[in-house]
Amino acid sequence: MFRPHEITTEFGRRMYLFLFMLTFACTVGFQAWSIMGTNFAVDMVGLNAEQFGFVQSVREVPGLLTALVVVLLLLMREETLAAFAVLALGLGVLLTGMFPSYGGILFTTLLLSTGFHIFEANNQSLIL
Repeated sequence: MFRPHEITTEFGRRMYLFLFMLTFACTVGFQAWSIMGTNFAVDMVGLNAEQFGFVQSVREVPGLLTALVVVLLLLMREETLAAFAVLALGLGVLLTGMFPSYGGILFTTLLLSTGFHIFEANNQSLIL
């Protein structure tokens, strides 16, 4: 049975740390957006229920397109794709406050959701 504390190779230790850091960053970034993004969209931007519902719909579009991750894997390694995906998620969260408009919220939501969905699809294979 595999136990993380029994990783003996240097590569195994580095990969375990790499996956831990990416998973931590992804979780913190997505939770920060989930908590603060809703309040920001409603209080600062003034989105109504219909607009906010559309933003939530746009958030799920990258989830439907995760099959295209296979094409991206033909162009780069899994580790590189995972790192870029977490960077896209973080950039989306970072830029949310800089675009206080309906279009800005749509753009940043699409960016961070794309990063999240690509990372989650890729993370499963990296763990295995």
